[in-house]
Amino acid sequence: SGALRLTGDLDRQPVDIAATLVPAVGAPPTVEIAATIGTARIDGALAVPAGTVPSGRLVVSAPDLSHLAPLLLTEIGGALDAEIELVADGERANAIVRADGRDMTLGALAAGAVDADLTVGDLFGTPRPAGDLRLADVRAGAVELATIVLDTETIGDNRFAIALEAAGPRLHLDARTVTQVED
Repeated sequence: SGALRLTGDLDRQPVDIAATLVPAVGAPPTVEIAATIGTARIDGALAVPAGTVPSGRLVVSAPDLSHLAPLLLTEIGGALDAEIELVADGERANAIVRADGRDMTLGALAAGAVDADLTVGDLFGTPRPAGDLRLADVRAGAVELATIVLDTETIGDNRFAIALEAAGPRLHLDARTVTQVED
């Protein structure tokens, strides 16, 4: 067992990061995580079996993403709530991500709403995405789009399909492709 704690401030925002290793009899040890930077918070626990991939769940609550800008070295804003679940599948780790963002900005890019429901198979190997990402009220400089929808689907072990739809006052885009990935 053991614990690590880091406290301080980042651009006048309080930082408090704690990780605790919790041993378990007959089971892999767990790392409990609690991290706060400004109003952004990550909580969760990951089981860390020896010689294989971690599994567990992390919950993100960031009502003001601007507090993370100094850490990311770029301007960012808005709010984000997300759940990330890592699931061990033999030697592979799969990630299930559900996220909801509001009034998000990244530099000159902006989205009034972001909704993600994604699964990424073999996260640390050859990632295989499946699910959808939806953005509403999108601005990129002078370009405005009412919606952007990105759907992905894994096909077998080495192919995935991507569908992209974007609609705005001066643009309608519908693109689809199937991509093969090499292990």
